[in-house]
Amino acid sequence: MPRIFLTTLTIEIIQGTSTFFYLSNRIFDMNDLAVNTAGGVVGYVIYLITIFVMKKDKNFVPNHVEKGNLNEHNLYIKS
Repeated sequence: MPRIFLTTLTIEIIQGTSTFFYLSNRIFDMNDLAVNTAGGVVGYVIYLITIFVMKKDKNFVPNHVEKGNLNEHNLYIKS
């Protein structure tokens, strides 16, 4: 969770300093910091729930996915 906040903070600081040096017309905004951090946390929670469901339901994840042999050719859901 701190990584999400620090990443968003870094982006906002870059936006604020680039305005100072006349490189863009972006500004540092606390609302952006709060909303982007909240969105990152929601996305991370969805990721954790998805991983939990995939590990719990063995029919959901093919064996080669569990072994780490995943690529675009063998990505499917068993029926």
